[in-house]
Amino acid sequence: VQFNTVRAFFCSLAIILLATHASSAQNTTPHTEADAKQLVSRAIAAYSSQGRSVFKTISNPAGDYADGSLYVFVIEYEGKTLAHAGFPDQVGNDANRTLDSSGEAIYPSILKKVTEKGAWVTYKYINPLNSLEQVKRTWVVLFDDLVFGAGLYVN
Repeated sequence: VQFNTVRAFFCSLAIILLATHASSAQNTTPHTEADAKQLVSRAIAAYSSQGRSVFKTISNPAGDYADGSLYVFVIEYEGKTLAHAGFPDQVGNDANRTLDSSGEAIYPSILKKVTEKGAWVTYKYINPLNSLEQVKRTWVVLFDDLVFGAGLYVN
């Protein structure tokens, strides 16, 4: 009887460890430029059908607009952050005040390149998975005077 209890315990432990490893492997899968573009397109489509009410949904880090280090943000053209799946505490903040490690404001560089067709912008930002500042390549699209973006951290 004792052997079966110990065996059941170790089998359960193995299943838990395998499940944990499988879920963490999903979060570390490298994202592609196509993933970033698709995520931005999905956010724009949701905004088109639901209006600004979708920003709360977009800002949920455990929701459909975040996958590990790939997440959507939405900023008014003037700079107010409306949605941010990677850092929801940024909602309501002025994106013009977000600086990289060299003290440069990130948002003005986004505004210089963003178009309705979309553009890639490169800057440094904190990766929410490891809390390190890394080079980030971000796809940004101007839609309805809003900047929708999602980016890839470059190792």
